[in-house]
Amino acid sequence: MRRRATGPLRRCVVIAHDNVGRRFDRYSETAGYNAAINGRQFRARAWAVTDDAAWRTWRYPDLTYATTLDLEVGGVRFELHHAKGETDDHTWVHIPSEAAVLCGDLFIWVCPNAGNPQKVQRYPREWAQALREIIAAQPEVLVPAHNPSELQDLSRDPYLRTTEPLRSLFHRGAVVAEAEDDRAFYDHMNHLLRADGRGIGDAVFLRTINKSRIPALVGKLRRLGVPAAAIVDFDGLRDGVLEAKACRALGISDDLRDQFRNTRDRIAQALGPRAKFNPKSLSEASEPDRTAIEGLLNDLARFGVFIVPGGGLESWFDGRLEECAKTQVFERGVELTERGDVRPGQSDVWAFLDAIEGWIANPNRDGMKVVVEGRRPARRDREGPVD
Repeated sequence: MRRRATGPLRRCVVIAHDNVGRRFDRYSETAGYNAAINGRQFRARAWAVTDDAAWRTWRYPDLTYATTLDLEVGGVRFELHHAKGETDDHTWVHIPSEAAVLCGDLFIWVCPNAGNPQKVQRYPREWAQALREIIAAQPEVLVPAHNPSELQDLSRDPYLRTTEPLRSLFHRGAVVAEAEDDRAFYDHMNHLLRADGRGIGDAVFLRTINKSRIPALVGKLRRLGVPAAAIVDFDGLRDGVLEAKACRALGISDDLRDQFRNTRDRIAQALGPRAKFNPKSLSEASEPDRTAIEGLLNDLARFGVFIVPGGGLESWFDGRLEECAKTQVFERGVELTERGDVRPGQSDVWAFLDAIEGWIANPNRDGMKVVVEGRRPARRDREGPVD
């Protein structure tokens, strides 16, 4: 039900969702508990609310609403929407004339905190839905409650990177690929494999904006307890997946990373200065070097990092595709599968997907613990009382 408020607001008026007053009542009734929880979680931080009395004094709203509320103030229209996220009483505000959305803590620049040992379980499904509704509003300006300076260079599509991790919480696992064509291709092939009684069961296929972002997203999902596998084109061995920050996000220790890099560099040196480190060049390498590369790919697979052995997704068709741009590979591949020219077998992409399923299904899988060097990452710059 949509409410509409008209007329001038002659004083400071606090508007909130119906649940806010009830939340304040609960805070007052559990003041000692809230003070203790915040004292333990935030320790001696100056802004931590650890005084019982502070949990009993609230500015209650003057006007509340249930689902939506339209306001006009100074000739400007404000559309208030209820949502659930960290709490059940979120409000996000759309200002159509400014193409702006005030989203509060529904967008916090990091992977959503859907629950932690100090706080109650959040509302991840509803949180994701609220973000989709914000996307549908097509804002040109987004005003979140937190805006840490070190995250100013966040990717151009932050909404998707926030929504997709939430979706994965409702699946048995996740598979992260480099781009939309890769994601769609592996999802489609897995669909065919599932019809054959194999493949990756109950998993969501995600994509990032480029290959360099795969370890970061996979690491965030794993910290949420989601078995997230990474699919990386072969060139990721050269300039991405074996970088220090990437390896730590993927649960690979610095010592193991050094071993993996040494193997790669030794073989690259053996190929000669003019040879490219790619599958074609490696096919001409010595048998011990080819065996070493296979061992490296197997070692990375133990950590849920699956390197495409032939190069990229087009390599799975083994010459059955005419020369085409990468953006056309998925469409051409679907045509082949629909004609029956490509069907599930025991090797190629089918064995590749089976291996990913093996990692997700393994309760003793490696790679689920993010490796942190030095001090622990800082918490958000400021937090208030969160239920």
